[in-house]
Amino acid sequence: MKRMAFLAGALALPLLSFPLLTLMPVGLAPAALAADYQPWQGPYNSGTPGQPGDNQQLIKQLRQLIRSAEKAKAADPAFLRDLKDLADSYDNPWPNQIFSDNFNSGQYPDTRRWQVTAGNWRIVTQPSPGLLTRVDTQQQGQYGNNGQNVLSGLLGALIQPQGGNQSQQNNRYAGISAPVNIPNAFNLHFEFAATGDSTRFDLGMYRGNNDGGYFLTYTPTAPRGLTLSAIVPGQGNQQIGSSNGPLNLNDRANHAIDWKRDRDGRMTVMVDGRLVMTVSDTSLHRSFDGFVMGNSGGSYIIRSVTITGGNRGY
Repeated sequence: MKRMAFLAGALALPLLSFPLLTLMPVGLAPAALAADYQPWQGPYNSGTPGQPGDNQQLIKQLRQLIRSAEKAKAADPAFLRDLKDLADSYDNPWPNQIFSDNFNSGQYPDTRRWQVTAGNWRIVTQPSPGLLTRVDTQQQGQYGNNGQNVLSGLLGALIQPQGGNQSQQNNRYAGISAPVNIPNAFNLHFEFAATGDSTRFDLGMYRGNNDGGYFLTYTPTAPRGLTLSAIVPGQGNQQIGSSNGPLNLNDRANHAIDWKRDRDGRMTVMVDGRLVMTVSDTSLHRSFDGFVMGNSGGSYIIRSVTITGGNRGY
């Protein structure tokens, strides 16, 4: 109840009374801005006592109020961002578990969940369970250097699994996918370990029929070790974000990547709890058809993959 009262108190603050409104456009009167608002009709405003479950309704109306304020430019953007963060602290944008696997049984990936599209993937148990993939760094072929080719190869392999010359494909590239519906607001927790000779690993949310997706690429030898790309139909591969500097995780230790995309298209990427990237992109609006991983050089052990999602996106 204290959290509820505190959040209600934030809503009770009249936005138009803040000194920050000196930033309003010249010639736009406060009355004109106020006309853009629909007053909050929550329980504290209506005189009706709050009931269990009102928290979600309050958050919904707070977000509506923030959007109105943004549209009317009625308050300082930093203040509105603080209100967004406050709403987020009371709300989980990704309440539903979509997919989870910690690879703790069998010799090969569960075929009910995974589809091997290229190369070899097998489960190991020592020193701890995981999904092992290896591609000889001396035999990478066309996938070892060009980012566009790598991501195109990922999507192409989804359409024609294990196509082409199998023995050559096993040497130069390995891919695996989990066909599962993923909302456009998602939260991926990914744990892995890499050896010293590892050169590139891609993971992403894809759409079938070459309909694009978002892809996160780990390249320890690159000036920016982690990059985020969007493949948009008709526009190709577009890099939309990257880490600030190199990122070398090839120490055989376990590392965790947390990649989140909220309902407004804002994405954050954290490595071992440290924020390395923030980017917003709304070029892909619909949900995704699955999760995909691709190895273009070296040895990796995937310890776990967990995806949660929201009920809807922007």
